Amino acid sequence: MAFLGFFGSGSQVYSEAIFFEPLVTALFFLVVFFLFGLVLKYVKSSTEEEVFSKEKAFILSSVFGVIAAFVASLNAEAGTLVIAIVLGAILSRKMNNAALIAGFASFAMTLIVMNNLALLLLPTLVIAIAFAVDEIAKDYFDGMRREEARFGFLHFFFSNRMTRIIAVLYFAFAAAFSWIYFIPLLAFNVGFTAMELHASGLKRKWKPEKIR
Repeated sequence: MAFLGFFGSGSQVYSEAIFFEPLVTALFFLVVFFLFGLVLKYVKSSTEEEVFSKEKAFILSSVFGVIAAFVASLNAEAGTLVIAIVLGAILSRKMNNAALIAGFASFAMTLIVMNNLALLLLPTLVIAIAFAVDEIAKDYFDGMRREEARFGFLHFFFSNRMTRIIAVLYFAFAAAFSWIYFIPLLAFNVGFTAMELHASGLKRKWKPEKIR
């Protein structure tokens, strides 16, 4: 593992295009992080909402742990985002079911075998904390009475997980990494939210049947 400094090496911006063309790089990370978001929420919903198969969640999580390790090893910016997501889940105590633990184990073991991880230390830590703040605050405001928070600004802010977006925007403006890598974060949020809405819809649909 290599730490490339708080903002990189001096003023250097780590913005290399891993497939030689920035557009291809952006599209690749858009698709991969969108799938990461989908899979992560699918795995969480297998125990939280109990609307998906726990066995499938276990397999998906284990497979995507390996894929996430590969993506994190591509360059420092990808490593920063992937590790921040993982640390954010740990800090917010969301690593709380067997499937997620299996995914983390496959992720960690693959990283150890590949031995090719580079990070931007300060962005990784700040973005990880932003991820954790979003998740903890969202749970808090979701638990409040509707008239107190559900339609309030703070509920909207954390429901849309804006803290992590602001954190990544800051480091993009600070030239810690390329703007290309803001796209994966948005794709991750869209994938996670899409699966979240799908799981909520299934839960509402199946609730009457469970009551009967």
